[in-house]
Amino acid sequence: MFRIAVSLLILSSAVFPAAAADNDMPAPNWNRAAALAAQDRHAISENLEYLYHLARDGQSDVLLKEVNRIADDPALPAVERDRVLQQLAAALGDFPPGYVDSRILERLATTRARVRVAHEEYPGVGVPLYNIRAAASGSLAQWARAAEPEAPFDDITPDDLIHALAQPGSGHVERIRRARADLSAEDTETVLLSAPGLPDAATASILLAELAPAVIHRPAVVDFLMGLLDDPMLGGTAALALADSNDTATLDRLAEIADRNSGLASRRASLALQSRLQTEAPP
Repeated sequence: MFRIAVSLLILSSAVFPAAAADNDMPAPNWNRAAALAAQDRHAISENLEYLYHLARDGQSDVLLKEVNRIADDPALPAVERDRVLQQLAAALGDFPPGYVDSRILERLATTRARVRVAHEEYPGVGVPLYNIRAAASGSLAQWARAAEPEAPFDDITPDDLIHALAQPGSGHVERIRRARADLSAEDTETVLLSAPGLPDAATASILLAELAPAVIHRPAVVDFLMGLLDDPMLGGTAALALADSNDTATLDRLAEIADRNSGLASRRASLALQSRLQTEAPP
């Protein structure tokens, strides 16, 4: 889609030269290497430290005034101006929603970068070296997500939990352990089967380790875990979960896979059986 849009843009600029001045992807006005070399890192650091200080102290009116000054000052070096505003916009997303006035991010979300460098594939198209608007929009979205009230756990559905686990942030272990205690076996299975689709492998592994033992007797769960044995990220956790099974058929399947003596799944099945033997060994 982007290739098509850029191609149309280049074509329209050639046919209608005046259009190039009005589109969202004007020509580059800086060489990337020169722009990076032109930065006064000391000045950038000092400006950011002052702006962060205002944000931490909740001085929203002063911070907004400073943002407006930096954004509108034609004498300020363009590279420094863009980098300071972009980094501030990104950093504000880490503050609690409403800690600083939303007008600041809204102002940044409409502030164009002055430094445009050549797009890697389309050298005639300029893209921001420091994309202020994108950073501000991302922080506003982060605030919106953080402000959404989490449903009481009694009312949470498997889909709600899966969605929550797919988001970056903390608290996932607590959510998973509450699910283990409160969800039905059917709902626990539904959540467990979502593990490979989670963007964070560590969260997926915790999900397997915490929930699988509660539903290891369910055939769909056994099949699911067997299928994960050759997964580079989750196979080890799946093997240890299978080691908790008391079902003879499940243990026979593990032994059959282990007897192949080749491949990751075989090694993981051997791991599961060894873990079970160690658990059963007398003290």
